Amino acid sequence: MPMESGDPNMTTMIGASNKPFDYMAQGLPMICSDLADWRETFTDHAVFCDPRSVESIAAALTDLLERWSHWSATGNKGQEVIASRWNYESLF
Repeated sequence: MPMESGDPNMTTMIGASNKPFDYMAQGLPMICSDLADWRETFTDHAVFCDPRSVESIAAALTDLLERWSHWSATGNKGQEVIASRWNYESLF
């Protein structure tokens, strides 16, 4: 997600994007833009970076690779969250 946008749809994408939830359902950790609402929602399930910065993206990838066992376990927790709370049957 862009860090800044004049398009209000892009600034409220967290509720419209299925990808993070699809990743969590598959037990995969994520790399997300370091936006306040994304960090608040996915703080335990993602590495955050500034997509405008090669160094920031590289640091996020390095974190995933160097701490893969941590992020693998975190991915499993994401699956549990999807199964127990963040799913259609639980929410509606």
